Amino acid sequence: GAPATVSDILVKCVVAALRNGSEDDSLVYHLLVDKNHAGVAQHAVLSLLYRFPLRCKVRQLRVLDYLLQIGLRYVDGRRYQDLIAERLSLKSMSVAQWIHWLAMGVVTAPGAYLYRLREFVQRREARITRLVDFLDHAGPTIDELSVPALKYLIGLLGSTVGRWPPHDSNLPSTSSSASSCVYVLIQRLAILPGMEAGTALGELASDTALGAWREDLISARDRQRVIRRDATYRHPSAAEVRSTLRGGPPANAGDLAALIADRLDEIAVRIRTGSTDDWRQYWNVDHYEHPIEPKPENSCRDALLSDLRQLLPKEVDAQPEGAYANDRRADIRVACRGFHVPVEAKRNTHPGLWSAIRRQLIEQYASDPGTGGHGIYVVFWFGTQDTPRPPSGAAPPDHPDTLRKQLEATLTENERRLITVRVIDVSAPPKPRRSSGAQTAITCAAPTSAPK
Repeated sequence: GAPATVSDILVKCVVAALRNGSEDDSLVYHLLVDKNHAGVAQHAVLSLLYRFPLRCKVRQLRVLDYLLQIGLRYVDGRRYQDLIAERLSLKSMSVAQWIHWLAMGVVTAPGAYLYRLREFVQRREARITRLVDFLDHAGPTIDELSVPALKYLIGLLGSTVGRWPPHDSNLPSTSSSASSCVYVLIQRLAILPGMEAGTALGELASDTALGAWREDLISARDRQRVIRRDATYRHPSAAEVRSTLRGGPPANAGDLAALIADRLDEIAVRIRTGSTDDWRQYWNVDHYEHPIEPKPENSCRDALLSDLRQLLPKEVDAQPEGAYANDRRADIRVACRGFHVPVEAKRNTHPGLWSAIRRQLIEQYASDPGTGGHGIYVVFWFGTQDTPRPPSGAAPPDHPDTLRKQLEATLTENERRLITVRVIDVSAPPKPRRSSGAQTAITCAAPTSAPK
């Protein structure tokens, strides 16, 4: 048919032009961008790739890049990989062209070519520059890169160039394009919804060789967590909503977090005003039942968990040391219907009191897709002694309510919508005990209403 005839003529013209040293890429470029030429492109691309000169001018590689993108669009995957393997078996191919074929191999079959590319480039500046040139001019192929490939390329290029060398004339001209390329790769990784992408960004952010990119990587990691949560969020059914409104089990992680917070409030009031002196569960006492010293955190957690379980619906399961990503474990994991909420508990004297809400609860536990970003930070208040000074430099809190407000002040506005802070007063009452009703145990913003 007509496309085949036009294709034959086109192949002859392009191949002849390349062999004569022409750098005109317009014919091939139109095949790439103009969908009206799709039929011709399908017929011509394999023949053009097989007949592309093994040695050519550097500027002619632009034609190769367009052809490689056309091949990615129209050639069957298995056949395309066979073509790449065959071309890379030719020993006379120039180094510059070799990198372009290897890079496309990483796009189509990362498991087979990622190691080969790493070995071939090996931080050699000229080869890295050639790799950047391919990524710059074959930009759409970045959308096809796997997470391991993106991670490798970010690590390789990001450790070689700084972030956006702005206007420093002493920097080589390639630095700007390489820096721009790293930024694009990071943003691509940030919009992938899978757990693998989040893990890769976290590992890259921890890489000291990428210090210049740390802020970008942390920002990308945080954005990816939101995307991952949104991608895995399940809207409750109408039946589940009706059940929740009638006092049944929660319909999503937000409802579950509200329910837990409400029950914690109930426990806290009981600790301070109940007739059973529940505050003693959190203290080591002498044989006269006088408090000696606070119990370890795990013991405090177990006491709280025991009371909490009695107040939760039967459909809700609460377990100690809930497992999360990378072998991290929250103090308590409360789960229902496939979603869950982590609860991290600290004594008010803990050295990591101010940092754990972010480094543990937010970054390690609440980032799990099943949480919807929700988490609860519980602090056991034993009194004013030995409470660490807040990072703001303010005086250490002298009251549970002050501690709660200072902890909430460390959160962003969005985090405050998802992270609940509860400070439970388990301090030993003064002697003699007053019978007129002690101060309410938990001090916090008005608790969100939850199903009873």
